[in-house]
Amino acid sequence: MPALVYAFLHLALARIDRAPHAWLTPLFQVRRLLLATAVPLLCVALVRLEWLQAALLAASTLTFLDRYARAAHPLAASPPSAERPGFRVCTLNAGAHRSDPAQIARFLAGSGADVVALQEIGANHVETFERELADLYPHRVLLGRGISGIGVLSKHAILEDELIELEGPHPYLSTTIDVHGAPVEFVAVHPMVSIAFLGDCSPSGRDCRELARRAASGAPCVVLGDFNTTDETEAYDVFARAGLSDAFRATGGGWGPTFPVPVRYLGLPVPPLVRIDFVLHTAHLAASAARVGPDAGSDHYPVIAELAWVEVPAAAGPYESSRSTSVPRVA
Repeated sequence: MPALVYAFLHLALARIDRAPHAWLTPLFQVRRLLLATAVPLLCVALVRLEWLQAALLAASTLTFLDRYARAAHPLAASPPSAERPGFRVCTLNAGAHRSDPAQIARFLAGSGADVVALQEIGANHVETFERELADLYPHRVLLGRGISGIGVLSKHAILEDELIELEGPHPYLSTTIDVHGAPVEFVAVHPMVSIAFLGDCSPSGRDCRELARRAASGAPCVVLGDFNTTDETEAYDVFARAGLSDAFRATGGGWGPTFPVPVRYLGLPVPPLVRIDFVLHTAHLAASAARVGPDAGSDHYPVIAELAWVEVPAAAGPYESSRSTSVPRVA
């Protein structure tokens, strides 16, 4: 009987599109992993001739395979514009005290990224990046605050920067960058880990609503970072509803787990299980490629995306800032 009940619950989990209540958010964070267990359980049920359980688990297996197949299939995208060259972006949670800043600097130096968003950077990261990456990334905003640390490295001029402080304890960093003659807003994000358990009921969940609203203001925008939530949650969906596309999902990257890196998180030999690091962008841009990068010295894997223009903003005069706040270039 317990096995039959589990099979019923497994099928229910497979058929529900999103968590109906915030308290179910943790379950949906790992739903893809739970659904994957339907395959071996189905084999066991067939061997034991438990036909009802097998039927339920077969339905769960088909749902899992369908979800994974859709994740591995590229989405239709608008053709890129040839008016301006594309650019490469990278996001990496640097892992605070759990990482090797020198190894991260070496990875970034060879990444080819035009713009890099960093989370969980401390004073040691800032010191290393200033020493090792200043020539490659002459435009930088780095706040070395450990778990709350955040920063942006850019090969292109930073026209404006703003530290966004909302309800959650971690700040967000907005930088407007002149990318081949067009201003693009890059918002580096790192919601508090409580979003993984409380979803949109957490302060960081409410922050995501506000960040999505800002990103949908009409200007080209890329929101990237460690979201501490998967693409199976409401906190992720608010960005999709605001019109932002997931670069990795759009290019058919498949599962693409980014956390944890084996051994680097609490010393646990756990393989990467969940995709919680994203590059999201407005419809002005389209992703031509995206991938999970190699071990860069942190407990997260980096995400690298190639973005091309679909809708090039009309030529305008000199960029004028509409904000009055700015953060130090290095802090």
